[in-house]
Amino acid sequence: MKNDDELDPCLPTPNTVYKSRLSMYRIKTLLGKGGYGAVFEAVRISDNTRVAIKCELNAVRKKLLYLEVKVLKAAQKLGMTRFCRIFDHGIINDQLSFLVMTLIGTNLWDNRMSRPKHHFSTSTALQMAEQTLLCIEQLHRLGFLHRDVKPGNFGLGHDEKTKHTLYVLDFGLCRRYTDRELRRPRQRPSYRGTTRYASVAALSLVEQSRKDDLESWLYMIIEWSSGKLPWRNDRDKKEVIRQKMELRSEESIRNKVLNICPREQYTTIMRYLDELTYVDVPDYEYIQGIIKDSYTVYGFSPNTPLDWDTDQEFNPPQDVIGTGRPIYFDQMKSTHPSGKKEKGNTKDTVIDKLREGTCPSGTK
Repeated sequence: MKNDDELDPCLPTPNTVYKSRLSMYRIKTLLGKGGYGAVFEAVRISDNTRVAIKCELNAVRKKLLYLEVKVLKAAQKLGMTRFCRIFDHGIINDQLSFLVMTLIGTNLWDNRMSRPKHHFSTSTALQMAEQTLLCIEQLHRLGFLHRDVKPGNFGLGHDEKTKHTLYVLDFGLCRRYTDRELRRPRQRPSYRGTTRYASVAALSLVEQSRKDDLESWLYMIIEWSSGKLPWRNDRDKKEVIRQKMELRSEESIRNKVLNICPREQYTTIMRYLDELTYVDVPDYEYIQGIIKDSYTVYGFSPNTPLDWDTDQEFNPPQDVIGTGRPIYFDQMKSTHPSGKKEKGNTKDTVIDKLREGTCPSGTK
């Protein structure tokens, strides 16, 4: 990229036409950009369908688009409902790779920033907490960690049919945490995430696990419930760690931060997540149950209209939250045609070693 205001000349401009083996697309408007390339709204010329096209410069050192394709194809194959659909992909003049996918409407960061005092009502905060939890659990079931859970990486559908469907976005920082066995934690992984929402383990350069995505999720829902996080402007990771630990240890600070939040419920979730270790599978249903109980405590219906769509009841897809265990774990519990159980269906070697203390986990 040239600078913050100028697109690389290899990237398309409005009315540029891309041709793949399947179809032709006309670029409409720029939706976002970064060091990797950019995302555009486009139209499939054959039927005038609005789509998103994500472009990546082939010259960039770290390729991220392949991870996007990997995650989205896996989600599509398994019928996951909270992921964009891939329609097409291609390469232009060996300079640019592009991915054609579902067009998303507004993301939750923009929705929050458009609200008075930059926070959602309690009902909308709880509804979006539950919907984003469903998204994260589906990603974990695919065998991936997101490692950059934040409001901008969740978006609602752009049309009347999908406007109440929340999608998880942007998988460039994803990491597969399992390969038939839980992957061994690295001794000193590189930092991945956004400091404001990153877990204490991530900020401490400790290998992330499923619980770390959920810790980021918790900071995110606290922010859109209260309007701000006290460390929002800090860039010093040690200072952010200190403040996040104070949220746990200092009741007066916790009461202040969670002042207009569902305080008891969020505190219960935080304490539960802090008990989890690298090897543990979070109980997503338990966490969802706390959110659902909050509807009753605060006198809301799960179908209360959203802050930005007050004329219509909220009617999201009726997804059932899963266990977060990778799909193949469930498949491994099946039996061979001979009737014998699959090997390794009850124990995981790395998990056993971690729990025995013979393989360093690096985190609790």
